[in-house]
Parts: sequence; C-alpha cells; structure tokens
Amino acid sequence: MKRSLQKLPGIRPWVAIPIIAFGIALLAFAYLGIYSRYQADDYCIAAYLRSMNLLEVQIYWYTHWSNSIMTNFFMSLIAFVGPKIVPFLPALVILLWVIGTAWLLSFMFPAPLRGTSILPAVMFVFFVILEAPDRYQVLYWPSGMVPYMLSLVSLTYLAGL
Repeated sequence: MKRSLQKLPGIRPWVAIPIIAFGIALLAFAYLGIYSRYQADDYCIAAYLRSMNLLEVQIYWYTHWSNSIMTNFFMSLIAFVGPKIVPFLPALVILLWVIGTAWLLSFMFPAPLRGTSILPAVMFVFFVILEAPDRYQVLYWPSGMVPYMLSLVSLTYLAGL
C-alpha cells in the first residue's frame, strides 16, 4: 500500500489516512443531506416564482422581505430548478468548500507542502460543520444554507483570488 500512495503526485503517505478519515466524515454529513426537503419559506419563494418571472420575484423579495440580492437570487434559482435538487445541495456545498479551501491553502503553503493542502482543507470544513450551532439550519435547510453556508464558501473563493 505504501508504494501506491507514494505514486500519487503531491500526496504523502502520512497525509492520506487523515484525508480519508475526514473525507468519510464529510461524506456522512453529505449523506444526511438526502433527507433535506423544502420547509417554511422555501414554499413561499417557489409559489411566487410560479406566478412571476425571475426578475419580478427578485424585485418583490428585495422590496418586501430581504434586501440581500444574491440570497434572493440563489433561493429563486433553487426554487426554479425545483425541490428535487434540495437533497443534493449539502453535498455540493461541502464539495465546493473543500475544493475552495484547498485551493486557497495551496497559495499559502510553500512549494514542498502544496500537495498537503487538502488535509487542512478537509479538516477545516469538517470542524466548522461539526461545531455549527444549528447544523440543520446551516447545512440542510435551503433558506438557511444560502445566507450562511454559501457566503462562507464564496468568501473562501474570493480570498483565493
């Protein structure tokens, strides 16, 4: 097994085991996402989207509910795609966040350690999700995921630029 791990570019054998362990834990968080469904505000956004076009919905939610343009846009986009996407959103957000964090950390480490940036990325995302005060609201409920978790993911990519 040691030889096969040494053949992977940039991954050292002592790093592979924790990456796999934290990756399995993140997969467990992602798996729980298959039980995510629309709740409360999600139905309201979808109902307005059925009676108005995307631009009208943005204007309505901006003037009547929340003045966060991007949150309204992403919530409308989720409603536009439909409720079948909701169970896959936690896995997608976790994957995007791990990739973004590893990308950000690859700029911070010196060249010999760049291959190990995936380990702190996986650990960081795991512990942030684990220690979230209300994991259901932050990760599994679309109306909570978009303003809270998606902003952290996008901030990670913004910091990498």
